[in-house]
Amino acid sequence: MRNKKPQRQSFRNMKSRTQVLSEQDVPWAHLAEFFERPISFHRILVHVTGSITAALFLSQAMYWTKNRVSQERGGWFYKKGVEWEEETGLSRREQESARRRLTQLGILEARRLDIPAKLWFQVDLQRLGKLLHEKCQSRLAKSANLDSTEKPKQMGEKRESNTKTTSQTTTEITDNIKKPLPNGSGKEKNGGKPPAPPMLSQNDVISMWNAIPDVRHVRLKHVTGRDKLSKKITASLKEFPDEEWWQELFKLVRESNFLCGRVDGVDGRLPFMASLMWILDKENLAKVLHGTYEDE
Repeated sequence: MRNKKPQRQSFRNMKSRTQVLSEQDVPWAHLAEFFERPISFHRILVHVTGSITAALFLSQAMYWTKNRVSQERGGWFYKKGVEWEEETGLSRREQESARRRLTQLGILEARRLDIPAKLWFQVDLQRLGKLLHEKCQSRLAKSANLDSTEKPKQMGEKRESNTKTTSQTTTEITDNIKKPLPNGSGKEKNGGKPPAPPMLSQNDVISMWNAIPDVRHVRLKHVTGRDKLSKKITASLKEFPDEEWWQELFKLVRESNFLCGRVDGVDGRLPFMASLMWILDKENLAKVLHGTYEDE
């Protein structure tokens, strides 16, 4: 049986605290007892990540990154899933989804190290700064386009010509349209059809795999493009190019106690933890997809 989630310390005496509240008069001093220490939430990160949960997770990760001890470790800090839930209210699935999104964006790096294993995190502040700069530039450009439209003046006043500004704006838009889109996709090459979804890359697959907390993670510096894992991923992508297929596969892995090392080893051995190389083996892959390792 899985262990029950620990109750939050501030809510252990919920029943006794509720008794002091009056339906007619609720003093703020009594309400304050229910509230925990507030955490920072940077709304701009929603625009950067495209996800509220990822923005909340990243906001809290930035708080711990600035910690003095973390700074001495080069920005690295470790935190358990239960602690993340205590601080942010995010469930385990929401945490995994947020980590996966942040890993795909290159903002967050997670590694499982030490004995017993701990999940360590590091925020790539340079990457985050670049994404923030791009997002701010985009918003400023939109704001400038809106401001360029002048309000109509009163009757009798002559309206100034805006031909020069319009010409410059039109030229910029035309230049942007002429620029080729990634992977050669674009309406001018597809007969007016919307561009095809981008193909998954080897790094995309590795990032999705490394977002699973309890497996053997892949170190990118060991992936050269000619190693066995690279060849295995490339062959698998040719057979299964759909991103949803990979998400479903890794979901099966994430929900399996055996594959994620949550089952005690036999004869005193360490618990088994799946690696990406092991998962992509044809026989093992067939067993995973067949549901052999699903929990009863």
